[in-house]
Amino acid sequence: MKLWTKLRHLLGRRARVARLEEEMRTHIEQLTEENVRRGLDRVEARRQAHLAFGNVLATREETEDALGWPSLEAWVHDLRVAWRGLSRRPAFALSLIAVLMLGTGATTAVFSLVRGVLLEPLPVPHPEELHLVCAPNGDPFELSAPTVDRLGREGVLAGRVAGYSSNSRAALRLEGAPAQPTTVQFVSGNFFAALGVSTVRGRALNPADDAPGAPQAVAVVSHAFWQNKLAGAADVVGRVIDLNGQSITIVGVAPKSFTGVSLGDTGELWLPLGLHAPLRCSPSAWTISDGPFPLEAWRQSDNAAWLSALVRLPAGGSGAQGQLEAGWRPQLDAALRIVTDPKTVQDFRSRVPSLVPSPRGYSSTRDEFRRVGLTLTLLVAAVVLVTAANSATLLLLRVLSRGRELGVRLALGAGQWRLARSALMEGLLLALAGATGGVLLSLWLTPLLTTWLVPSASGNLPGVDWQLIGVLAALTVGLGLAIGAAPAWLSARLSPQSILQQRALGAGGSLRLGRGLIVAQLALSVMLISIAGALALDLRRVLAAHPGYERSTVVQAFFSLQAARIPAEKQDAVLEHIRLAARELPQVRSVGFAASGVLSGSRSRSGTYFRGEGINAPRDNIQHECIDAGYFEAMGMSLRRGRAIAATDDAAHPPVAVISERLAREVFGGADPIGRRFGFDTNAGPEDREIVGIVADARVNGVRELPPALIYTPLAQWQSRPSCLVVRVAGDGVAARVELQKKISAAEPGILFTRWATLEERTQRWIGNDLATVRLTAGFGLLATLLAVIGVLGALGYLVASRSREIAVRLAIGAEPGRVWRGVLLDAATLGVLGATIGVGLAFLLPRLLGSWMMAGLRADGTAIALAAAAGLLAAVIGGLLPARRAAKVDPLALLRAE
Repeated sequence: MKLWTKLRHLLGRRARVARLEEEMRTHIEQLTEENVRRGLDRVEARRQAHLAFGNVLATREETEDALGWPSLEAWVHDLRVAWRGLSRRPAFALSLIAVLMLGTGATTAVFSLVRGVLLEPLPVPHPEELHLVCAPNGDPFELSAPTVDRLGREGVLAGRVAGYSSNSRAALRLEGAPAQPTTVQFVSGNFFAALGVSTVRGRALNPADDAPGAPQAVAVVSHAFWQNKLAGAADVVGRVIDLNGQSITIVGVAPKSFTGVSLGDTGELWLPLGLHAPLRCSPSAWTISDGPFPLEAWRQSDNAAWLSALVRLPAGGSGAQGQLEAGWRPQLDAALRIVTDPKTVQDFRSRVPSLVPSPRGYSSTRDEFRRVGLTLTLLVAAVVLVTAANSATLLLLRVLSRGRELGVRLALGAGQWRLARSALMEGLLLALAGATGGVLLSLWLTPLLTTWLVPSASGNLPGVDWQLIGVLAALTVGLGLAIGAAPAWLSARLSPQSILQQRALGAGGSLRLGRGLIVAQLALSVMLISIAGALALDLRRVLAAHPGYERSTVVQAFFSLQAARIPAEKQDAVLEHIRLAARELPQVRSVGFAASGVLSGSRSRSGTYFRGEGINAPRDNIQHECIDAGYFEAMGMSLRRGRAIAATDDAAHPPVAVISERLAREVFGGADPIGRRFGFDTNAGPEDREIVGIVADARVNGVRELPPALIYTPLAQWQSRPSCLVVRVAGDGVAARVELQKKISAAEPGILFTRWATLEERTQRWIGNDLATVRLTAGFGLLATLLAVIGVLGALGYLVASRSREIAVRLAIGAEPGRVWRGVLLDAATLGVLGATIGVGLAFLLPRLLGSWMMAGLRADGTAIALAAAAGLLAAVIGGLLPARRAAKVDPLALLRAE
């Protein structure tokens, strides 16, 4: 109440004071009239009235103080003084605001991105209740469709289990238009109900849509699909679309905020689980069988684990873990009926699913970004420290240059705390202006960083919100007080005597503090540049390493014969047609097919048993690839020994395989693997394969990942179908890619080819995040170095100005200007050496302390550290050039006359 009264009085003080003055004038007039009536003349009567009433001016001031808020008014006055002080030097103020704007803008943008990717929960009601069914290693546990049904049918989990597959691509045809790719996800009937997501049009999927014999094939589409591919049609509900040749009826539209349960893996259509077989879609799966395993069996079999699950558990959901283990047990039993190897059996038994709180769901994009985000956060923190140190240095030097003015204010009665408060106000004003510019900068920078670093999640992340603005405001106040602390401390130590004696108390210590801040800036900039250099050199080494295949001349595309509904007996003819169509182009040298392809994100593994004595035989999950006879030649892969896959290696001939060098080395050591045999069962049999060749290692799973141990088998001798086309061309691969795409799409218009790219282009996409991070790090390093140059320039400029009289005397008695020039540069170089030394220590120490948390490739690299130290030293020297030139040009006669 007291505070409210003060504010009310403060707001209406002028009117109250005016009324008081009016009342005082009325009283004085009445007293004057009474004195006149008592016989005094009017002049004497007014004088007596004033004497009787008292001091009007003092009464007015007392009233103003009573109605006002002196302390607040003093702060406002100091604020006006600080504003006038900054406006007198607009270049200085604008440069500081620009420095702070860059620092806070980069901080806000990076924090927005990190928060959106790592901390933002799913856009569903009460996301804190969501639990992910996890494997012991933290990844989603692969469940079968019957397991999901059992879990969600009864008990504490009834209706609370949202099962979903990985995304698949399908060919979408709308009203006779050419086929276009779209992303579909198969979900359980309770998916939307368990998540608590309702639709903006129509209805969500329900268990009846996923029941065996459901009368109609239905789908819920995303808001983006509705707007972009159906032009926001009002009759979207009930519209029939063509997916992989199947008619699907749209029954609902998801809200705009809901794009799926995995960040960066946005689905466009959600379909019931039972539709994956009619659509011939094969999401990622773990199948366990001793023979062919058709898609039609996935929905009913416990031996196809292809679903992840989110479970909604309100507080007190006891018994959920027990029900989960009981519901999963039939899936384990089904696997153990086929798997007989004791070690594999033990591994299966040890993998027990558990429920882990997951308000953000699970996303591989988030896991991949985690280290990049932590690295960027650390770099931005370093830039903020440099910004604060630089701003504090410049403000400190400004206070030193205003020593005479501050001394006069002290002599006139201003207290030391008042001067210190003024310095704090200047820092606060600059920080607020910088923060305002930083927010505007972050609005532009945040989506740009998202596009660079997390392109798959672009458009799905929230921007700058009010919560973040509040945090930024608090940080800004703290930053403003921090950068104003050093000048405030110096102002509090000034005294009129020191100013009158033309010396500033503590100037020496202040200069040491300023130099210390500059050394800190140089050290941080050296650390940032060394990090950027280490990451860049590591990326250069990765790109320079030969991947085992040609990158610039190999064009790759993906397709699905099953989705195109081409019968199995006609598929070989279609592949041959594609091969001949490609060969019609003059620049094509060879054409091949594979089941997965390189850098595709798809891989198959099998337990493998090598026969024979004296071999070091790994048996678990060896990766294998199915290829045709032209694959190695099309990829440019080198055959080391034996022969490659031949056209005659078909179902009518004995099974064969080619293995990679790494697998040959790990399994057979120095022995010759050619002619040895292996199988996918513990017991030898006619299905065992003969090793007929060894091919060079290749980085097929990732640019950074070492070449895996790999088995290549003929497509004609394996149940997998080809989905990857590779074509090696002569000359420019990018130009040939365009012609190939037109030629092959025209030859087979019924097949949807996607992801056309040369392997060089695919490599660039794989390293896109790393490249963007290196560029950002380099940008932060250059920004920190630029700030350090400004700091050195300002500090040495003030030093030269404060020593101008001494320099003039030295020049007057015969000192050479060059010696003065070299002395200032030596001072700058000393700062540079100190900063570089500390920065080198940080560059060696940081990867040891935080290397395991930060992005791959960060290590103490001697070359990068040496270059960074040289850059820091050079920055200090560059910053000292202008003050040195100014010192050498001091005119002794003019200066002494002025003195």
